[in-house]
Amino acid sequence: MSYATGAELPSELLHRIVVLCRAAILSHDGETETFGKKGLAACSLTCRYWAIIIRPKLFETLVLRSYQDAAQLASFLTTPTTLEPSIQEYIRSIEISLCEPARFSETSWVHLVDLCRRIPSLAHNSSITWDRGLNLTMKGVQEGGSNLKQSMRSDTLLPATVLPRTVPVSSLRLKKLVLSDLTLRSVRDLIRFITSLHTWEKASLDIERITFLQGLREADRTQPRRRHGGSNVFMRHCFDKSHFADALRLAIILAGAHSIVEGARGFWLAEQFMLAFPWQDEPEIPAINIWRAKVQGGA
Repeated sequence: MSYATGAELPSELLHRIVVLCRAAILSHDGETETFGKKGLAACSLTCRYWAIIIRPKLFETLVLRSYQDAAQLASFLTTPTTLEPSIQEYIRSIEISLCEPARFSETSWVHLVDLCRRIPSLAHNSSITWDRGLNLTMKGVQEGGSNLKQSMRSDTLLPATVLPRTVPVSSLRLKKLVLSDLTLRSVRDLIRFITSLHTWEKASLDIERITFLQGLREADRTQPRRRHGGSNVFMRHCFDKSHFADALRLAIILAGAHSIVEGARGFWLAEQFMLAFPWQDEPEIPAINIWRAKVQGGA
């Protein structure tokens, strides 16, 4: 009986092996997926042949949780390699996880994700298709109750070094941005952060469980200096119903639409956007959704 080498195995079987090594592991709540990559990384070190096969899946989705993670990624991106293509070509999604309060006492590290210079496949370039855009996620501490929220408030407040006026990825073509479980000083800081992303157009913005420390009415009376081409906005569990006007105004600004027209089918934002707020019998606003749509007025 002869044994088949890796080079003789069918490509479908090799792909299946890689997928199983990168098997998704559901967390205890059954909602969050994390990827176990230890087995995949070990396989990539066996030989050059396996490294070429495995690297696309190994670097496709990255989660950065600390300064060390970001520094290691920067090291990978700047280290010369004889393997082609380089790992920059494989990165499709980056999650910046700020879930542990202790991280905020460390050296600021988000600026190390300087992808606009080191990942040409994600840079803003007319030759790059939209599907190659980057998914960027920033997650904070999930609220487990009012006491936890109060005790963690100072730790989850993003300092200026983490949420600056102009972020290093501002020249990237972002496909999706997710901000969840964060505490910000004001809505103005959020607007400034979003509008600093110069390629933020026709993308998807998910905002969930964001707490603002300052009064909404005082913080929201400002227009962004630069108007953008518009994006899809999905805002969930950020405001109670008493602040509906403030929530709606924020969603309109972030979507890039600047007027509301009421028609037979509900609310239309200008002529390019649709608005929905599927409320339930809850004290807070479950969701405000604004998305781009080619629509015409009428019944």
